[in-house]
Parts: sequence; structure tokens; C-alpha cells
Amino acid sequence: MRVWIQLCLRNLMRNTRRTVLTACIVVVGTLFITLADGWMTGVFGGIMDRFTAASGHIRLVTEEFHARRSLHPLYENIPDADALVAVLGAISGVVSVEPRIRSGVIITVGEDIGDDFVMLHGATDRWYREQLDVEALLYDGNWLARDQGDVVLGRRIARQVGAGVGDDVLLLGQTQDGAMSPLRVTVTGIIGGDAMMEMQAYVSLEDMRWLTDMEDAALEILVYARSRRRQDVAFVYTQIRDRQAQELEGLAIIPWYEDETFAGMMSIMEGMRGFIAALMILVTALAIFNTMTVSVMERTGEIGVMRAMGMTRFGVMCMTLFEAAIIGVLGGFVGTGLGSIGAAYLQIHGVTLSADLVDKMGAGMPVQTTLYGELNLRIVLNAFFLGVVMAIVGVLIPAYRAGLVAPVIAMRNRR
Repeated sequence: MRVWIQLCLRNLMRNTRRTVLTACIVVVGTLFITLADGWMTGVFGGIMDRFTAASGHIRLVTEEFHARRSLHPLYENIPDADALVAVLGAISGVVSVEPRIRSGVIITVGEDIGDDFVMLHGATDRWYREQLDVEALLYDGNWLARDQGDVVLGRRIARQVGAGVGDDVLLLGQTQDGAMSPLRVTVTGIIGGDAMMEMQAYVSLEDMRWLTDMEDAALEILVYARSRRRQDVAFVYTQIRDRQAQELEGLAIIPWYEDETFAGMMSIMEGMRGFIAALMILVTALAIFNTMTVSVMERTGEIGVMRAMGMTRFGVMCMTLFEAAIIGVLGGFVGTGLGSIGAAYLQIHGVTLSADLVDKMGAGMPVQTTLYGELNLRIVLNAFFLGVVMAIVGVLIPAYRAGLVAPVIAMRNRR
């Protein structure tokens, strides 16, 4: 074994320029994977955080509403929601429980009825401040100052209808029975910095209940665990399901990881991560294949001598693979180190998007103005492991060819 390792090290040192070049290929591959994985994990994680903050870790709606959710029927609401909030708040692991009502309304500035549509949210002040962190997104003015008569608009919708802080606007919606229902409010603030929130409007829960004629009712009840981590949410979800046959009969209980929107996002993220990893392995392996093929060809006579002295084909293949593994370890170590520096920078400082770019994003994506990366042990170890895999995959064919060298080669070359 000792002699075998010495042979591997000697072969690597024989042509240091080629060895360094091969290692640099691995460095570039692992550096790119570390940066790409850290960036995607941070950006998608941020989007998931915003989604779960806005939609709850666990969402409770009536089964009828869940079946017709695309129509958003106001009449399929949860009556006496306040009492249910108290019941859910007593469950172990629950941090907060928030009732919410959402409904589409026509927003108008002035006397003439316009045709600008906006999704209007009605929730408690605690939900707005703790889950949406609205004060950090204030672009102009202040947050809701009163329980009644105030509205905060997203920047894009405010620009669309020509409304500013201090303007009176008319919100024309409907009650749960389908009757037209107007609500005149004053714009107290405008928020920006989130593509989805910029196209929505926000009022107090009391105003929303008045507009929809839902006294003590709610369309949704959002439950929040200690974190959005699956184990924390699953713990709370299990306890809520245990009570479903009692206080929660007739309600659909939906944890965030079973929501179709989240499942789709996670599939996209895993698909992109797998594609980038496969692409980098392919490109890097091809480059390593070229350099290691030349190395094996130059040592054909020497390999023949080792075969004549008793080294098996498997031993020759393992020796070549071990050389590649050493290069992969060295290149992976340097590449993940450099990549971690870049990923750490993205995690701390992020990348700030222009307001125009945020405006062009879809209203269904909660993308904030500044996007941050993420650096953790999983990302580093994954990139390091893939660096070793790159080197080994790239040398598989050269190693197989080296194992096919016959002892007669040594005699032919007079070694």
C-alpha cells in the first residue's frame, strides 16, 4: 500500500504543470457550484420565507372553500373565527394564530368609479407587523394608524391609480352574500420592495369584516409554529389534526409543505440545483479526461512494467483513480474555500435589484428588492464531494485504458 501511494504521488509530481492545470479545473467547478448552490438556496429560501409568512405555516379553511379556492368564495368562511383562534393558540408549539380575509375589490380615486382591480387584505396589526414586517417595507407615509378608515397601498397599485398619502380612495367590494359593498378610506402609507405586496392593498381586520359583512368570521386562519422548518410545523400539524374531529370539524388543514404552490417551487429549486451540478460535472470531467488521457499515454511503458511485475489490471485502475481523487480533494478544498468567500459575501450584502426590475416581476412572486445568498455546511460539503466526483468521473475511461495495458508493452518499448 505504501509503495502504491508513493507511485501515485510520484506520477502527480512528474508533470506538475499538468497536475496544477487539472486541479484548477476542479477548483473552478467547485467554486461555481458553491456560489450557484449558495445563491439559489438563499434566494429560494427567502422566497419560501416570504410565502410562508404571508400564507401561514399551517392554513385552515373550510373544506368547501378549499375545493373552490380558485374562485375565492367569500360565503365559504369560518364563522366565529375568534373563538377558534383561542382554541388553536392553546396548542403546544403554536406561536401565533391569525384570522385573515382576502377579497378582490375595485379601487377608485375621486368620484368616478374606475376599473382598477386589487387584492385587499384584512388582518390584525400583529400579523402585518410580525409576519409581513410591513414597517421595513414602508416607501412613504405610515402604517395603519386606526382600526377603521385607513388603507396602505402597494407602490405599483398606488402608481397605477394615481393615489398618494393623504388621498381618499373608494374600495368597491362585495359582502359574503354577493351584495355590492363600498368602503371609503384614506391612504396612510405606501409600501414597496416586494414584487407581490406592491400589487395589493391592506386594511384592518375590522374594516374588512365590515366590507364583507363577516362579523367575527374569517376566510382563513393562519397558524405559525416556532419556525417554518418541517419538523416544527409537522409537530403542530399533528396536534391540530388530533382535534379535527372535535372543534375543527369541517375544516381543511393545510401545512405549507403540502401546498401545491410550495411543492412546485421546491421541485423547481431541486431541478435547477441538479441541472447545474450535472452540467458542471460533465464539463469538468471532459476537461480532466483530456489531461489524464495524455498522462496515461505517456506512461504506457511504465504501466506495462508494473503489470509485468505482478500488478493486476484492477490495481492499475485503482492507482489512476486514486491519483484523480487526490487532485479532486486538493481542487475541491481550494474551490470550496474560494466559493465560500463569495457565498458569504452574498449572504451578508446580497444583490440589490433596481425598482424597474422588481416592477417587471410577476405579482405572484414575493421577490424583495435585495436578494441574499446562503452559506451552510451542507453547501460546502456538497460542493467538495462533487469536486471529487468530477475528478473521478473524468478519469474513469483513462483508468480503464490503463488497466488494459499488457506486460508485453514494457518489452516492446525495451523498458
